[in-house]
Amino acid sequence: MSKGYPDFFGQSIFLKYGIYNIESDFAIVVAGTRPTIVEVEAKGLLQGGFIYTNDVDALSSDNPYLYIDGVDIIEKTWSGMFNANFGNNPYTPVVLMSYDVDTPAYGLFFQNQIPFETSLTIKYKKVLGGNVLVTGALYYQELI
Repeated sequence: MSKGYPDFFGQSIFLKYGIYNIESDFAIVVAGTRPTIVEVEAKGLLQGGFIYTNDVDALSSDNPYLYIDGVDIIEKTWSGMFNANFGNNPYTPVVLMSYDVDTPAYGLFFQNQIPFETSLTIKYKKVLGGNVLVTGALYYQELI
């Protein structure tokens, strides 16, 4: 008896992904710059990730970025995501997991099962004020 899915014409109709990979790093972001925190160049499936800062100089007007194949999928500041209800919306590609202007602490989680063709990149833009320590991570599987 055969096992698994049929192999029509020598090709599987299902994509095959490799092992689970994690890329993480941190950076000190200077006001007025937009440095890369984490970057992955591959083809695969985003399984999750995050951007987080609890630096005393972090502002709700700062911009976290997630680029998938060179396209920014967030396009909002921390306060913009809070006002757009990104914390409770399962239909957005990102979920706001921390928004505290008093502490300050800001965090963002990326939804899973998002395919990418060439690259994933986390960037962060500090608009005003001092330097900010930002941590980011990407959890992904490469297509094999």
